[in-house]
Amino acid sequence: MDPLVALDLHCHLLPGIDDGAKDIDETFALANALVDYGITHVAATSHIQADLYPNTRATLLPLVASTQAALDAQGIPLTLVPGAEVRLDLESCNSRDWLTIGDRGAYMLVELPPGIPLVESLEAQLFSIQAAGITPIIAHPERQAVFQKDPAVLERWVAEKGMLTQGTLCTLAGAAGERTVAALETFLVRGLVHFMGTDAHHLDRRIRDLDLAVTRLETLVGAENARLIRHENPRALLTGDPVRRPTPVAPPAQPGLVKRLLASLRLA
Repeated sequence: MDPLVALDLHCHLLPGIDDGAKDIDETFALANALVDYGITHVAATSHIQADLYPNTRATLLPLVASTQAALDAQGIPLTLVPGAEVRLDLESCNSRDWLTIGDRGAYMLVELPPGIPLVESLEAQLFSIQAAGITPIIAHPERQAVFQKDPAVLERWVAEKGMLTQGTLCTLAGAAGERTVAALETFLVRGLVHFMGTDAHHLDRRIRDLDLAVTRLETLVGAENARLIRHENPRALLTGDPVRRPTPVAPPAQPGLVKRLLASLRLA
């Protein structure tokens, strides 16, 4: 089976640590659902958010190891990759506690605060992460109102600031509001999404009909871009190869004046 993605970059399947799987049995159920989609590698990206989920690298790494051992004992063929979804605020986002993808010190999944009222202050925090040699990966930008209203802000972050982004698969399968779906599709055709992930927390709509999401992705961006987003870029996080920006999709060519006039005459 062709897996949905080479690495599910965003998943909350560690037990009892945040708003994801509440216990190991739910972890097993979620893991089996991902395996059914052909997924073999999952980044265990539990929240690091000081006011709700005060997790740290020191607490998460042993849990990743023990959960992997439990999956192995159950015969579930899923490889866990250490990681975290780090809230981009001063209390949560500090080098003492954050955990990068694969604990390699190269890429980190970050979650923007709701509303992100002060874009400039967030840019300063993102720059501080980059200054430490880490590339931020912005989780589900399609949910952020500031990007929905003005995709040029995200364009600047990607093209000029060197940020990466991760979209959510279920959004392309219709499991999101109309504005969120439209935003993600806009970002995809503009080449602003580098990865797709499930952001799965439980056995719910986020992991249903994901084969439809893959079909929609290829329709939007083409086979080559889809392969880059689904397979090549996720693997690069683990191998150290460069992550590449997908090629923006050109809008459909508008018919010339003569063709438009002829079409209007046929409709008259």
